[in-house]
Amino acid sequence: MGRRCPAARLRGGEDRDANGGTHKGGAMHTVMVILGGLALLVLCLLAARLLGGPGPGPMLTAVQLFLPLWFVGAAINLWVGVARAGYSVAEELPIFLAVFGGPAAVALLLWWKLSRG
Repeated sequence: MGRRCPAARLRGGEDRDANGGTHKGGAMHTVMVILGGLALLVLCLLAARLLGGPGPGPMLTAVQLFLPLWFVGAAINLWVGVARAGYSVAEELPIFLAVFGGPAAVALLLWWKLSRG
């Protein structure tokens, strides 16, 4: 299997490798990892509600717990892309930023909303 263009994973459709071949699934993998991050955020928020009770305090703590957990999860995804799929760090870094940044932005927006009121 040839090396794939990581930017194609974000655009969707087929991935194109360095030899001109195509591979399906790269974009779907990125979407699934981002959805996994959002699911982790929901799990953290549910755990905060169940264990910490109502109010913004436990929810803020959940967001604070989620961010480093998701950073580690996104970093593991980056490592897999480099070590197993054959991408360079430079190729995989934009994917890491999208994978971490999407769910992290949602979490930070939640943190901002909860801390205001």
